[in-house]
Amino acid sequence: MLSLIFGLLISLSQAQVLLPGNYIVESGNNESICPQKVRPIHQNGQLNTLRVVYIGDCFYWGPYDYACNGNQCGDGNIHFEITSKDSYTWHNLSWDIHATFILSEETKRN
Repeated sequence: MLSLIFGLLISLSQAQVLLPGNYIVESGNNESICPQKVRPIHQNGQLNTLRVVYIGDCFYWGPYDYACNGNQCGDGNIHFEITSKDSYTWHNLSWDIHATFILSEETKRN
């Protein structure tokens, strides 16, 4: 039982780690989804906020701060789910558009 709880705690803490940088669309249901510059903000060792700037063809919209609870962040209209240290899913609920984002190769090199 203790190993199950310990494993769950490790999984939850790892799910909350997201590398800062520029993220690009890996797959999505709309071609107008813009790349995003993301900066995770932690408080007391936990992910508290995702600060996001929409870049690329969106020029420069933001920054927008999305409150987080575990590996879920959003504001009621925009929803993020962190899936690994370098990827997340994004969903605009008003327009029903969604995408999977991955850390850009340029960010990985720098």
